[in-house]
Amino acid sequence: MAFQVEITPIAETQIEQAYRWYRERNPEFADRWFRGLMKTLNQKNQQIEKPSLEYYLNLQYPVTLYPDPEGGYVAQIKDLPGCLTQGETLEETMANLNEARELWIETAYEAGDRIPLPSTNDSYSGKLLLRMPKSLHRRLAETSEREGVSLNQYIVSLLSAISR
Repeated sequence: MAFQVEITPIAETQIEQAYRWYRERNPEFADRWFRGLMKTLNQKNQQIEKPSLEYYLNLQYPVTLYPDPEGGYVAQIKDLPGCLTQGETLEETMANLNEARELWIETAYEAGDRIPLPSTNDSYSGKLLLRMPKSLHRRLAETSEREGVSLNQYIVSLLSAISR
């Protein structure tokens, strides 16, 4: 199994302290010890198996589509910052987004940047506990009753109307 060796600031301080301690007592050993440590860390970092470009290109990212007020559509992949495009039709928009996604991933991969994995909606249960003033609760309940819908359904419709 491959792993990334990263020297944290605390570890760096501890290595420096150990090196100084060894250097005071045995300078030749301290230099050999430090060179050996750096060689081991470099070897470990070279053993890291970075996933292939193909792996990242085959990941399925959630897509968000918006109707453009001037016509057509805008699409984005929120997991890949700045990865968005537009098109006149859904088909054109999705084709453009696929090209933008591939270019985004290829550019990040070649630059050695971190490529985020796709997010999932597993963290959203669809349930929300909400505290509100009794007077607001009463007004919402009375209005939902007049509309002939449940309080939950009425609140969801209000939230949907303002979240567009």
